[in-house]
Amino acid sequence: MGCGSSKSDGTDLPELAVFPVPESEPGYPPPKPPRTTKNEYFNPAEFTSIDNNVRKLKNSKAESYEALVGEITNGLTTDLQKLRALYIWLGNQPIENQAYPNVTDNSTPRGYMKNIKHGRGSFTAFFTLLCRAAKLPTVIIHGKGKSKNYEVGDKDFSNLNSQWCAVYVDGDWRIVHALWSFRAVSGFNQGNWTQIERDGKALNTKDTKSSGKGVTQLNEYYFLTEPEEFIYKCRPDKDPWQLLRTPWSMDKYTSVPYCRENFFSSGLKIISENNCILKSEKGKCWLEFGHDPEVEQNLNYEFFYNEEASGQPLPSDRRLNRFVAYNNEVNKKSFVVRFSCVGVYKMVISKMVEFRLDCPGIGECLEEFPENPQIGYGYGRAAQSAGINSTNQYYGFIFLTHNETKTFQFVVEDPKHFQMQFKDAASNTDLSPYVHQTISDNNVAVQVRMPEDQEGDCVLSFSNNNHVAINYLISTDNIAESGSTSPRRDPVREALIRATKDTDIDILELAIERFEQDRLEDRGDLTRARKRLQSLYDAQAGDQDREKDEARIRERLRVATREDDIDELEAAIEEFMGNRLEDQDDLTKAKQKLLDLYTKALHIATQKRDIDRLEHVIDRAKSSRVCGTLRFSEAMIEAEETLEQLKRLRTYMMRVLALKQATVSEITSYKRPKPCIHDVMKATYLLLGEREKQLKRWEHIQSLTRKLGKESLIRRIKEFDLVNLKIPVANRSDRLLDMYDKRTVYLTSAGAGTFFKWVRASSQC
Repeated sequence: MGCGSSKSDGTDLPELAVFPVPESEPGYPPPKPPRTTKNEYFNPAEFTSIDNNVRKLKNSKAESYEALVGEITNGLTTDLQKLRALYIWLGNQPIENQAYPNVTDNSTPRGYMKNIKHGRGSFTAFFTLLCRAAKLPTVIIHGKGKSKNYEVGDKDFSNLNSQWCAVYVDGDWRIVHALWSFRAVSGFNQGNWTQIERDGKALNTKDTKSSGKGVTQLNEYYFLTEPEEFIYKCRPDKDPWQLLRTPWSMDKYTSVPYCRENFFSSGLKIISENNCILKSEKGKCWLEFGHDPEVEQNLNYEFFYNEEASGQPLPSDRRLNRFVAYNNEVNKKSFVVRFSCVGVYKMVISKMVEFRLDCPGIGECLEEFPENPQIGYGYGRAAQSAGINSTNQYYGFIFLTHNETKTFQFVVEDPKHFQMQFKDAASNTDLSPYVHQTISDNNVAVQVRMPEDQEGDCVLSFSNNNHVAINYLISTDNIAESGSTSPRRDPVREALIRATKDTDIDILELAIERFEQDRLEDRGDLTRARKRLQSLYDAQAGDQDREKDEARIRERLRVATREDDIDELEAAIEEFMGNRLEDQDDLTKAKQKLLDLYTKALHIATQKRDIDRLEHVIDRAKSSRVCGTLRFSEAMIEAEETLEQLKRLRTYMMRVLALKQATVSEITSYKRPKPCIHDVMKATYLLLGEREKQLKRWEHIQSLTRKLGKESLIRRIKEFDLVNLKIPVANRSDRLLDMYDKRTVYLTSAGAGTFFKWVRASSQC
């Protein structure tokens, strides 16, 4: 629906003055994070018809925003429908390619479009005017934006200004960046970088400086963008408009990696250092990403060099490729970069996220990595598909010193077809004499020793039926230096912690052995495990007398009392009481701490209103060492009452959900319903967030009840948020029904009786 011809048939004279658009208007709700995500709130498939209808609209001659918006939103009822229609309409306007002859009023839609064309207006302000005309509160947000002039690692944002909208729809503020939604610059390049590698292939392609070309597009990402993602791109000048529970500082905003829109839909999470500038350690950098193991991911990379920032060109006597090795685990992807010369580099991962890598000094090893295998390094999907399960080594980069050994353990479906190969990466020399394999049933153990005279990288490969399933890059250069410091979830460490709390010597010995084999960093857990093992040895051999053993048990109880770990505290109390030690006030304090922890857990579970969680906490509390004190405590009584109420509420909700639409339609078919039916439906919608003043009109209730899909009554009850129900609203809904009993309501209408029970249960919960 254009506001004029798309072809210019005259001049745009006269020029118009700038039309001022205030950032906000009085009476707007304060900014706060939205209660739901974009995917929960907006389903594009439900708006296909609206989108298509808006695109088909004919040219408008409307002279006011109210008239124009009326045409665009004709027949639409919800805030989101209207917002979507305005968004699609604006994105469909060839504003810069239209002629505006004889347009002289800058307060009209066509007047503002003329000003946009000539640089005296903005898409953000125009979209704001449209939304406000549709009675949608809209604020213009000013801030910083990582636009086309931004280079990863930039700290100076003085010229990187941006503006966007926050629109208040259905009780939440939502972000819309109109300009970035509809316009972009293609081919812009500052000409600062030289691409030197792509997935292991050597290149020497210097960027060509270009101002680019403006293009018209529809980038849906900037419609209702998630605040947690948008902050990576834009930061408001006023912190509350970040719409985050914990706002970002400017320093954090300028420090995070440069993430493009597709990064957030990829399922990847940065689990290495979350910084846009990574500084090398002994000539190496590490990047690591986590993802859902059920989602297959395969990453690629591009590698660049900045001569100006480095202060020198790349030397001609050094290698210019294979800077990067790729680790491809089932639920993690990581890269190690080994630099051959100092300088400033950039790494782009799958055109989704960028990092600047600063290398102030090179390491001892300058050799190129071997070519990355097609399946990468590490234990990944290829191994799973081949029927090979690793039990101790998932990470694909391993550091071994001369004569040091490493044992790999696998469970293999068919050991007869299990093969291995160990070679020097540079010379391709066979190093199989340094590998020893043992097989027991389906268990395969492979011990690898680094040759005494070996320098640099080796590749260890495991195959099944001659198909390579796993590769490990083993090096005398510490390519795994930061592997142990990355925040990866480690089952070996967790097994050690569990074994330390137990009394089984065999399990603890095995846990310590596996921990040491993986060369994991001791964060105090290995030290504690060794001490625990020694104490178990002493107790078993009878080398410790009763006094020392008692001191150990008491110390364990004291430590557990200082912490907030219910499991460890209960285990310590059990050990103390099992050894029948005298209570020297330490057991009393421990039980009081356990009582406090369970009381807190009951309060939290009660507030969360999660039936399964609440039931679990209650059952566990009743079987604890402090169950006698807890049984008649206020926390337990409140928790049990809440649980019973929630169970009743779930029963009533299931009855509501089982209602057929015909039953709901029957209720609203009454032209003049009996007071009890009107009050039941009024109380129902009051709980669902509607205003009581409007609910006094039966016609309004009828219009609400006739809605279908996401706005239907049954759907709204299914998604009802009991936790955030305000007490005054619950009390008012309850009072509305005080004069009725369920029998009276049921005899009047069975459907209304079902809603009566649901309201009563919800308001009293």
